[in-house]
Amino acid sequence: MSMLEELRGKGKVFKSGSVEFEIQQLSVDELAEFVSIQEKKDLKKAIKYLIETSLKKSVEGVTDEEINNLDTGVVMELITFLMKLNGMEGDVSKKEGGSVKS
Repeated sequence: MSMLEELRGKGKVFKSGSVEFEIQQLSVDELAEFVSIQEKKDLKKAIKYLIETSLKKSVEGVTDEEINNLDTGVVMELITFLMKLNGMEGDVSKKEGGSVKS
């Protein structure tokens, strides 16, 4: 194991109502794919990719049907949670230094 093992992404617990489970961060490849989809301005595909990829790697046995039939309120909670979990919250400024607005 290299020293980079300590820098490995860690999951966080997502809770909605009485349901709670740990969701893992996207891998570098998954994050790159998500950003690629976003750059094509295909919001529907980007959201679907983010939620499906995150839930399938975090919840054993989850099905496409279960994911597709989530309550819209839960979907909105998930999107916010996943964006924060993967370090994508806020708007990235195009200004010098590329700061992130809160």
